[in-house]
Amino acid sequence: MHSGAGTWQCALLKEDRFSSKADNDMVRVVWLQLGVKELNQVFWGSNLQDWLGINGKAGSKMSNGGASWRVLFSFIVWLIWKSRNQIVISRKVQNPKLSSEIVNQTMEFMCCINFPRNPVQNRVKRIRWEKPPDGWMKLNTDGCAVGSPGQVGCGGVVRDSHGSWVSGFSRRIGITNSFVAKLWGLRDELILCNNLNIIFPVVELDT
Repeated sequence: MHSGAGTWQCALLKEDRFSSKADNDMVRVVWLQLGVKELNQVFWGSNLQDWLGINGKAGSKMSNGGASWRVLFSFIVWLIWKSRNQIVISRKVQNPKLSSEIVNQTMEFMCCINFPRNPVQNRVKRIRWEKPPDGWMKLNTDGCAVGSPGQVGCGGVVRDSHGSWVSGFSRRIGITNSFVAKLWGLRDELILCNNLNIIFPVVELDT
């Protein structure tokens, strides 16, 4: 960044020895489009510290009654700097809609802070195994994977309406994902129930 009053503005205001005249003109146009007056010598001529201090504390509103100038100013500085880096480093072309993008991002920010989401109320819910109705059997099955895809396995148990163990299984499947492992577990559990002549099964899966 250049030193001295009026020249430090290099990539943020009007002068950059590493950019073309068109790039520099584009930056100045953005400021003008977003409300800075051509004859505002305080804005165009202040040194860096004063420039940041004055504009970073200004409380006047945007013309549409939205964000304050200090908020809009912060987004202008950031997105101009980002745009200039993309032009110089990534060789991207100028964004002809940079002013609109700045306003849109500023208004999106204001919407987020003015209308926060309703706070989520944490509720504690006790999770436990529950018995099936009398005369029914409950099938609990699950599958898991180490990686996605990765080595997977599945297993399951069958218990009666008193919670007593009836049967169970576990197996390695091979390489796939956890979703497929859960489906394999359900398949094997149903085959097991068929082999045990279980007529009234209740199936529970961990999804």
